[in-house]
Amino acid sequence: MLLWQALCLILVVEGAALALFPAHLKEAAVFLLEADTQMLRIIGLVALLLGAGLLMLL
Repeated sequence: MLLWQALCLILVVEGAALALFPAHLKEAAVFLLEADTQMLRIIGLVALLLGAGLLMLL
């Protein structure tokens, strides 16, 4: 049940971002397309570790 709640919360946050800031998300998509693969891996790893660390604190 908790997993479904977490997935629903992701949809709420993503939907809100698309509804409120569509132009910024387009810019972010362009950035991702133009970014180096290694840089994207590092950003993803940092986000993963940050998220996991914050979850452990809760």
